[in-house]
Amino acid sequence: TNTKQVILPDGSRVLLNRNSRLTYPATFADSSGEVTLMGEAFFDVAHNPAHPLRVRAGRAVVRVLGTSFNVRSVGDSVRVAVRT
Repeated sequence: TNTKQVILPDGSRVLLNRNSRLTYPATFADSSGEVTLMGEAFFDVAHNPAHPLRVRAGRAVVRVLGTSFNVRSVGDSVRVAVRT
């Protein structure tokens, strides 16, 4: 299979592309969650304005409150494509 589904501690769903890596804590801090992506993944973030999700990719940090989007990080290049 080319993708792997990951469910984050806040209920957000991530489809991780092949040869990509996502690291995150077993539980998120009170105020927000942070994950680190190497490669490419599609995020479907659980809507919770009180607890934003931060995605670290390369030198960029994407902060979201509940949306779906794709992040691709290769070297110093980071591309974010918002779906909803």
